[in-house]
Amino acid sequence: MINIVLAVVLVDRYGVLGLAASFAIAYALASIWALQVMSYRVPGFSVRVVAAGVWKMALAAVVMAEAMWLLADRVGGNTGVGALLRVAFAGTAGIAIYLGLLVVLRVPELHELRTRISSRFT
Repeated sequence: MINIVLAVVLVDRYGVLGLAASFAIAYALASIWALQVMSYRVPGFSVRVVAAGVWKMALAAVVMAEAMWLLADRVGGNTGVGALLRVAFAGTAGIAIYLGLLVVLRVPELHELRTRISSRFT
């Protein structure tokens, strides 16, 4: 229901971007509500612990996106091989920056990911 109301309001002004924003806002609100419900129903589940990890990942994602935008503007072109080079370079740099920031910010989920990956190869 929220996404429909937001879509009607935002599509007229912003078009397809407004539609995307309406879905993003609706899903963000739904996920916050779901976390709150889980905290009531699941003993030991803490919204604060989840939020502590999420803000670090969000910060890393914003820095990564900004770096990718700056790098993509300086490499390659908008068509053909130049576009492929631009995406490959900025994407690779973005992944490295994001993972580096997760390590620096000590995101706990990264340790769990490392453990799961290493257990698959041993």
